[in-house]
Amino acid sequence: MGFMKLDMNRIKSEMAQKGINQRALAARAGVSAQLMSYWMVEHNKVSLKTVGRIADALGIDGKDLIISNTVLDGWNPDSGNDADPVALDK
Repeated sequence: MGFMKLDMNRIKSEMAQKGINQRALAARAGVSAQLMSYWMVEHNKVSLKTVGRIADALGIDGKDLIISNTVLDGWNPDSGNDADPVALDK
């Protein structure tokens, strides 16, 4: 199982370009505003599934949201492993 560290600067930049706030991003990603806030402010390590949700909501590739070399527990975004690790978003 692994968690990815989100590139919060990229997420905030994409949000600004699209003119959406954190609440709107949460709605687009299908999560609560409180959970999105938690990820963005306190705990920016999320599962592959969550990376996909946020990337889809922003209309970008999930790999663009992951900080290089910060994947925990051995997950490699280039490995093709689409396993869904247990994470906070479940």
